[in-house]
Amino acid sequence: MRLTHSLPALVAIALGCTANAPPPVTTTPTALTCNAPSPEAVEGARAITDEELHGRSVGAAAEGKLCASTVYEATRPITVWRIWQRDREHTMRGRWWSLARPQGTRDEFRASAVVCAEWSALNALVRCEIRTGEHFALGPGQSARCEGNSVLPASPALQVYIENDGRANRYLVDNCEDLGAWP
Repeated sequence: MRLTHSLPALVAIALGCTANAPPPVTTTPTALTCNAPSPEAVEGARAITDEELHGRSVGAAAEGKLCASTVYEATRPITVWRIWQRDREHTMRGRWWSLARPQGTRDEFRASAVVCAEWSALNALVRCEIRTGEHFALGPGQSARCEGNSVLPASPALQVYIENDGRANRYLVDNCEDLGAWP
């Protein structure tokens, strides 16, 4: 096993101020590495260059987000699926989606999509369409540090990042259908 520190912890140590630094995480090196390339083609979309969107979609090890991404523009409506938390209505059309209907158990989905338990109860399913002309990023999930300092490893499962913002009522998806309780 190898001891890995987060960047904020290393900065705090270098500055001699460790009181607020998170404790180190003990994990295997592969738990923090990106383990799948982004796809080269998506039906109904064309790959584009959008460095700002790419930068917002990709996170460092243990930060969540994607570990690599390709940015696309929808050339027609594209169906996407999202599992969300029913009592947080503003998250129904959030940022993290999949191109295929989610299968399996809640724990299997949590591991595959790298979703910490404190982020979502994962108890409801919605299907929407990315609107023609909208940009989105697609790539494998980055590792994530969760409550209690546990780390979910990076996942090769592809995730769709769409810059929806429920609190600002800004959505890049429409034709949504709330499919009710999940699983």
